[in-house]
Amino acid sequence: MALYPIERAVLDRHDGGESVDQIVRATGFRRSTVQNIVHRFAVNLRQDAKRENDLREQTARLGNLVLAAGGHR
Repeated sequence: MALYPIERAVLDRHDGGESVDQIVRATGFRRSTVQNIVHRFAVNLRQDAKRENDLREQTARLGNLVLAAGGHR
């Protein structure tokens, strides 16, 4: 999915370390618009890593259950 120019402008500045207020002053975009864009595209790496670990654990558990039941048919 391609980003709209306003999203790209906000995210480039945010990734560069600028705060929401700095982005608002530099671009003239409404504060709520900047906050919404940052929130929508924010990635919480800790939550992402936990979700990935949980998925791996569940996959391993399922594999063990399949083996205990006699394997794949």
